Amino acid sequence: MERRLAVPLVLIALAVAPTVAPAQPRRPTPAQVREAAIIYQEGLALMEGGNPEAALPKFQQAYDIAAPPNALFNIGACQEALRNFEQALEFYERYLVEAPNAEDRRDVQSRIAQIRGMKSHLNVSSDPSGALIFLDNGDQAVGTTDQELEVAPGNHVITLRLEGYQEASKSVTLRIAERKALPFALRAVTADGGGGGTTVIEREGPTRTIYVTRTIQEREQQTPWYVDLGLGFYKGFMSGVGNFALNFNAALAIGRGIPIADRLSFDIGLEVVMTGVGGDADSKTILLPGFRAQPRLRLGVTDKIDLALTTGLGLQLAINADQCNEERCRHPMLEAAATDTASLLAFEFGVAGRYNFPFGLGVGLNLGMDYVLKDTLAGGQLFKANLLRIAFGLGVQYRF
Repeated sequence: MERRLAVPLVLIALAVAPTVAPAQPRRPTPAQVREAAIIYQEGLALMEGGNPEAALPKFQQAYDIAAPPNALFNIGACQEALRNFEQALEFYERYLVEAPNAEDRRDVQSRIAQIRGMKSHLNVSSDPSGALIFLDNGDQAVGTTDQELEVAPGNHVITLRLEGYQEASKSVTLRIAERKALPFALRAVTADGGGGGTTVIEREGPTRTIYVTRTIQEREQQTPWYVDLGLGFYKGFMSGVGNFALNFNAALAIGRGIPIADRLSFDIGLEVVMTGVGGDADSKTILLPGFRAQPRLRLGVTDKIDLALTTGLGLQLAINADQCNEERCRHPMLEAAATDTASLLAFEFGVAGRYNFPFGLGVGLNLGMDYVLKDTLAGGQLFKANLLRIAFGLGVQYRF
């Protein structure tokens, strides 16, 4: 194969003759042929000097100018020397197409077959070692860690099994004759058979590795329903009125969790709330019971800790308003509520963090904002009040 590097300059002119031209013949001018010959010889000199990386663009430039098939062969030779075997195959095959009567055709075909027969090597290791190695979901183990496997180039799935540890799999892509290390960190199975999950699968991606576990999905499937109890305090602010006193807040919710992705679930529940308005020196507290739908998106940060984004939309009613007289009721909203039952449209947004104990019990902290809108008649005129509440409380949840 090295003899190709000693091709005389005259062969370049022959290479562009019609007998060996591409399917769509190039018609370089004599000046282009001479220019390509000079650049081609520069590439040969660099290749003979053991510098295929520098020779590669020379051969490519010569081909771009006058399309001599010999340049394709030498581009392939450079790629092979650089261990870019896939690219070498591409240019060797193009050479055979553009030079169908080449004297070295059989030699090039033999070289292509040799490259295609090359194996790749995968060094599979694990902590702890001694795990059985299974290739591409096969039934028979091909070895034990730590061990180097000789495999065909392409995509493969490596699975490890070791008694007392979770089964683990990784997908890997190997180029021709590539050597790659594939380490595993096996996770022990706990006394209850869980260990935070049953299977760990890792796939190569833009961030090198993506970990996929079934811990959150399994917990949601086993305990899809939940009951949530929240207790806390909130501070209210009403447009055109000012601040309200600190008030007590309580909520009880029931719902269902639906897994939608790895460590991510969607909860949908119905929440019953009891809050208050007023209660400062100038007014009497009015209780505001109500209900609202409460969808939330929950992320499992770890096997024990969840974070949730919570929203809610519903109605609240003002009661105990008939005990509010003109001397005690100083807020426009409360004065209006004293004459009728006030319907309040409430929208909730908040965040919550929770720590999960065994047997479905969890505790956490909730921080949320309520936006309450009320339309009513006050003094013969339509009155609109906007109430913003900021609540902080402790939540206890049980999943069953």
